[in-house]
Amino acid sequence: MVNVGLRAYLWQQKSERAQIKRELWQCEEAGYQAYRAYVSEVKELGLSERWQPRRIRRSTIDSNTSDLEVSSSYSSFTTAAQYAFAGMKAVFHPGEARVTILGFGRQDSTLLAWGDASGSVCIASLQEPAQLLHELREHKAPVTDLDWSQDSALLLSASEDCHAALWNASLGTLIRTLRCNAPVTCCCFHQVNQNLVMLGTSAGDIDIFNCSTGIRLQRVPVQSAASLNGPGLQALLCTNSGLFAADSRGCVHTFRWEINARGPQKLKVLQKNRLPGGKPAEVASMTLAPYCAFTHGPCLLLSTSDGFLTVYRILDSVGKLEVRARVQMPPAARKLRAAMCPMLQVQTPEYVTMGGEDTSVYIYDISMQHHKGAKVVNKLQGHMAPVLDVAWSSNEMLLASCDCDGVVIVWKRESSV
Repeated sequence: MVNVGLRAYLWQQKSERAQIKRELWQCEEAGYQAYRAYVSEVKELGLSERWQPRRIRRSTIDSNTSDLEVSSSYSSFTTAAQYAFAGMKAVFHPGEARVTILGFGRQDSTLLAWGDASGSVCIASLQEPAQLLHELREHKAPVTDLDWSQDSALLLSASEDCHAALWNASLGTLIRTLRCNAPVTCCCFHQVNQNLVMLGTSAGDIDIFNCSTGIRLQRVPVQSAASLNGPGLQALLCTNSGLFAADSRGCVHTFRWEINARGPQKLKVLQKNRLPGGKPAEVASMTLAPYCAFTHGPCLLLSTSDGFLTVYRILDSVGKLEVRARVQMPPAARKLRAAMCPMLQVQTPEYVTMGGEDTSVYIYDISMQHHKGAKVVNKLQGHMAPVLDVAWSSNEMLLASCDCDGVVIVWKRESSV
């Protein structure tokens, strides 16, 4: 059995440069998925398989075509091929309540979980034939967030009923409920010690619980989180060394784990990063990529209620963030969550997946903007209601989306990609 905690600890001991090198396929900092897609595409064009991601020789296409035109055309062709889908792998519709959150298992792409506005949590298996495994009923209010443990054995759910629930994913049984003093708006497992969970509340607090005992170990108030009407904390992201917390003003607070010889780890506040422009906006989602060429390091993607996607570069261990891109997306009345496309996280993070109120699922290139905002790379249609959340599987071959009618669709990428 793999010791996930030990593996994560040893990985953290590596220098940042060593971690980055380990994650990269040595082809001009492109990921393995990009290299595999490149080889497949150049075979179709009858070109050399030698790695040439930046430019194709002009003579192989048209002697009258400029290098810039060829590079642009090939880039569009490559992107279209990488984001080609074979259709729907599965469709789930267990209830009529809107699905508020969904996510794949961290180490198991055949597991998918989602929560809805009625308080139900569902776990499905995507192994053939795809089927709904468990419909878990414990919450008395809408489910606000979900998180899988590192080995995908445990599932944590948060709800507006001021409770979080810890589930055994395979058996579908309730292990423990954790109570807070306010509606729980976000949750996450500790990356190294999955016995610790963090719960963010509408009161602006981060509560740290021991799952084995159910005892709250620490309560960390986040300044200014409850000063605006509405939810306080909106999203939590845990790393091996710290924590990111996004509040209702669009601020991202960074924390560091400190070893306590007399007790469990404690969170220490490091930095408060305000939203660019100075205008508060509620955070819809926050995702993290360990490395990407666009920011030349780790990056953070923030989706806010004002219709903007913001890409931050994580500068140092102090938690300071630098804005590298801020893109206006189509306006929406609902909170629409965004997900960074995993197959290009190492090579480039400009491609983002997001649902739309027009019932479509979009893949955007946020590095190529025009007067209408980000460029649409692909558009998936199948929903009959606004799409609220999207998620990619760890093997990069499946994309899940959910809508206001309670429908969950799992899309399958072309197997040749």
